[in-house]
Amino acid sequence: MSFGWLTTFRQGAWREFRRFVLEERRDISARLDVIDAELLRIGEVRIFYKAEVDDLGNRTGTGKRTGMYVTPGSSLEKLMRAYVAQGGNPLDISMFMYPDQNLSSGTQTIRMYPKGGVLYPKGADPRMGGLDESGYIPLKKYPIARMGGDSANTEASEDISSSISNLRGWVSQEIAHKRNNLEAKILKLCDLAEQLRQERDEKLQQAVAGTMSSFPTLDRERFVEALRVPNLVDEIDRIFYLETEEGTPDPDSVNTESLSEHPTLLADDLSGEEEGTAL
Repeated sequence: MSFGWLTTFRQGAWREFRRFVLEERRDISARLDVIDAELLRIGEVRIFYKAEVDDLGNRTGTGKRTGMYVTPGSSLEKLMRAYVAQGGNPLDISMFMYPDQNLSSGTQTIRMYPKGGVLYPKGADPRMGGLDESGYIPLKKYPIARMGGDSANTEASEDISSSISNLRGWVSQEIAHKRNNLEAKILKLCDLAEQLRQERDEKLQQAVAGTMSSFPTLDRERFVEALRVPNLVDEIDRIFYLETEEGTPDPDSVNTESLSEHPTLLADDLSGEEEGTAL
């Protein structure tokens, strides 16, 4: 497939890909409009957590949930209404934590979610006695810790498993229809919204910030200058092409010396049969 290569490609293939990438910049504004419209359509789910303050004065969310908000009129709100109408509890779907939305206020950190929204497993501590909790998730909902560890006596669980399996079997379709399918749709929409925000706030800005009116400046604390589209294109250009007197790459030339140092980059076949193709 065209543009499927990564490390081995021809000068002509680079020329076609180069043209494609540079032309795509013209659609940035329209692309951003579509992303913003889609995010507005999807909406957002936000869970409010009871807060506590640590010894340093930093506010952090606990595991206790105190409220919930869904964007009015959004696709997520409609799905949530359908879920509730079927008897579901939205708090059973997910903890809906967004760690990138934690706030900083002066020297204090305001963490909106339990553990800041990033639930790393616990590490081993040689000073701890009794149960080794290394690898455990630091939430009260984590069942292994509440059971007393992996070594807990679970022989009786076979009878429980059989009973639950029999109870579930005759309503499996209803569980799928009234719970699982709706839950999956809600989570997929939340994931899609996250991907769209990453595309808008990270990928597009890293690619074109400072060169397009949509992103007039490059935040050098977040993004790397060398990874912008113009810099990356110039890097490859200078391998394939010789410089003109003005110091710009000459697209009609072949930089044989530079290509000899990059054996996976190839000059075009002079017969012309590969001309204008990206394969």
